Amino acid sequence: MQKEILYIDGIPAILWGKTSEKIYIHVHGKMSRKEYAEQFAIIAENKGYMSSSDYGIVEQWLLENV
Repeated sequence: MQKEILYIDGIPAILWGKTSEKIYIHVHGKMSRKEYAEQFAIIAENKGYMSSSDYGIVEQWLLENV
């Protein structure tokens, strides 16, 4: 499982899985952690999706890579 930690204005986010035009955004709640998204990301990747723990990072990554 690829795991890329990125920062937007000092805020950490994680992109999980192989590069894909399809992406899920994993939303976690208060007292949760981005890293808890890994098990979800494994399932998503098996279906051809990458996933992210932060929408802002998705928007920036899409602008730079797609």
